[in-house]
Amino acid sequence: MTCGKHIGRSERTATSFLRSDESGFALIDLIAATVIFLVIASPLLAVTTAAMSANKLSRQRTRAEQIADGQMDKVRALDYGSVGLPNGNPSGTLPASTTINEPDLQATMTIQASYVNDPVPNSYVTYADYKKVTVTITSTSGKVLARDVTYVAPPGHGTYGPVSQAVIKVQVMDMGSNTVIPGATVSLATGPDAPRSDTTDGSGTVIFPDLTPNPTSGSQQYYDVTASASGYTALSDDLPPSTTAHVQLATSQQFSTILRLYKAATLNVTINSASGGLYTGAATVTVASSRKAQSFSVTGGTLQVTSLNGEPLVPNLTYTVSANTAAGNFAPVVSKVVPDNYPTVLTSAVTVVMSSSAYTLKTLTITVKNSGGTAVSGARVDVTGGPVPILLTATTNSSGVATFNVPSGTNYTATATSGTLTGSWTGSVTAATSQTVTVH
Repeated sequence: MTCGKHIGRSERTATSFLRSDESGFALIDLIAATVIFLVIASPLLAVTTAAMSANKLSRQRTRAEQIADGQMDKVRALDYGSVGLPNGNPSGTLPASTTINEPDLQATMTIQASYVNDPVPNSYVTYADYKKVTVTITSTSGKVLARDVTYVAPPGHGTYGPVSQAVIKVQVMDMGSNTVIPGATVSLATGPDAPRSDTTDGSGTVIFPDLTPNPTSGSQQYYDVTASASGYTALSDDLPPSTTAHVQLATSQQFSTILRLYKAATLNVTINSASGGLYTGAATVTVASSRKAQSFSVTGGTLQVTSLNGEPLVPNLTYTVSANTAAGNFAPVVSKVVPDNYPTVLTSAVTVVMSSSAYTLKTLTITVKNSGGTAVSGARVDVTGGPVPILLTATTNSSGVATFNVPSGTNYTATATSGTLTGSWTGSVTAATSQTVTVH
């Protein structure tokens, strides 16, 4: 009996070990099967996902093409004069952008309209023979889903526009680098077909064709054109009512013009004392170019100049800088072409040194008159030369008078400018002096 019980325990132990080994093999088999399933299923899942994505994209494109086709039907149903964008070139009633928000399609529809220049050989060029309309539908992810193009001919002219209309052709230039500016915005105002707006092409050009000629009187007797671009300033010489931007168009007239923009410069001025270091007292700094001049009150020895008389600093001009005090201390003129490296470096710096001793001051009064003897107010007067040499500038008052306090000395020049008229005086100022400058 004792031996039998012992054998029974051994059998149970062996059976227990056997069952434990079988359970272990079952877990390994399960893990292996899972790994194999994942290896096989992953490509299938990728294929399935790609197929679903492609199917969704196909549905979106189909719906987008349906919407684009529907929009083209609306374009063809419009009167010719309505085919364009509000304030566009051509002008019309088509929306520039429309949001599409459907269960299976979230996108944006944009419309572009332009004139097509396609004249009959040897015919009069109107630049507006017919119109091109492009409808583009783009998903929220930026994918182009549909694009349709149609052409619309003007009524009563076959496929070619009327020759009685006028044309304005504008090229936009960077005056600092003498290069064209693509993508600049050109706007047309005040005329019968204004407002219109367009962007320059790769040659920096915009053409406004099919314009109604101006009447000879009234608020619409001129077209005004302006240009703008990010980071640029329009040259004041090319703003209306300048003749480069302000025109009265006659029947069939073609007007071409160039509008100049520039990236404004900055001039940093430092005033040092004769002994070295900043001159921290009160001083007047005069900065001038061939275009503008202005005097600034400075305390602390530094000045940053970004504009002269309201005009942002025009690049690649020579700027002259001088400084003086009420007591008669003067800093000699320093000249600098500004900026240092247009358009990559738009700043320049100059340093002027104040004299250690004061000069004896004398009054110089300049009266500016025109060739008819009438006093000219608002004229610019620059005084240069003398023992330092100096630069002072002022604007004539209503009586045509500008007054300066200058060091007693010789070889002074007073130059007066009024628009395109100029005149000058040269002489000595060793006592209170009054002179008349006639501008021609």
